[in-house]
Amino acid sequence: VKLTLDATLVIAVTFLGSTLAGSAIVGAGFGIVGLVATGVVSALPTIGRYMPEGLIGIARSLALGEGPGDVLGPIAFNAILVFALVGISWLSFRRQEL
Repeated sequence: VKLTLDATLVIAVTFLGSTLAGSAIVGAGFGIVGLVATGVVSALPTIGRYMPEGLIGIARSLALGEGPGDVLGPIAFNAILVFALVGISWLSFRRQEL
């Protein structure tokens, strides 16, 4: 689940950058910056547990046979973030000519 959420978030940021700038290279740059930004934000104690990297603690708890704790919060936060980024990309893409 962590890898899927991380990949979809980076893909959504890359797609947003590509539609805003109109260049694949700038879109790739947006994706790399988005990956670094999620890593930095995940280090913050209040919001870090909701980022894709915050799911590592849940996976560790499950591997050790403990209760997973709050799983719905991080998954819902990432799903909402991905849908918002894709929605903004779609709105930007609608206004462009092919």
